[in-house]
Amino acid sequence: MNSFGGIDSGKYVYKSDKTPRLYQTITPDLRFRHLGDLINIVQRYAEADLIVGTGICPCCGHDIGATLRFICELLQCHLKVTAEELPHASVVRPSWCETPPLRWPGPYRKAIHPPLPKTNITCQFDARTSPAWWKKTLPPETIAALKPILGTAINIGDNPIPGFDNRIGLSLGEKYHLIASSTLYVGIDSGLTHLAIMAGVKTVVLHNEDFCRTLFYPDSENLTFISRLDDVAAMVASPS
Repeated sequence: MNSFGGIDSGKYVYKSDKTPRLYQTITPDLRFRHLGDLINIVQRYAEADLIVGTGICPCCGHDIGATLRFICELLQCHLKVTAEELPHASVVRPSWCETPPLRWPGPYRKAIHPPLPKTNITCQFDARTSPAWWKKTLPPETIAALKPILGTAINIGDNPIPGFDNRIGLSLGEKYHLIASSTLYVGIDSGLTHLAIMAGVKTVVLHNEDFCRTLFYPDSENLTFISRLDDVAAMVASPS
């Protein structure tokens, strides 16, 4: 037993049908601890037993353990979080960071919570990371052109946008509540977009031509990739 109260990796535990399986303890690769990375890892390993959550995300300053607990609680999955450093834990990474990268095999597990009234459009257009091989952020003129399309959309990004309902400095839980209360979420490639998919909200990912959407996102009937503003306007006009 480890001090967390579980059985170390390599030992057997028993599933609900009494068949044995190996106890699995995992820890995220230190290079991949952003929100989107952690969501993908929890989705991949939701049936594992224990995940190590220590340290601070370098791009947003969030506590890694708190973020993992939030994701696991949304999914109500088997995986538990510990702040204990466990040297035997298997290092894991998002599916897109494997060699070769793995295509996500199907839909994400959905978040489990009481239904929320859908009352707003929520958006986020600023990126906390800057990949070398594609441009995440939108040019200012594109964001300005979105304002008449989205109306008084709620912006939950890090930076205020003129003319939007800016909600800056929210916690991750507060951002999720606004996303889950939305008729439509419009954003760039980000961890918040992955949360919108988990929430079952109709989601639009704005991207340029270099973006490999099949690598970073699961199949989802609520997910649309758009690179033209006219297509965004059509989605807003028919949000159901």
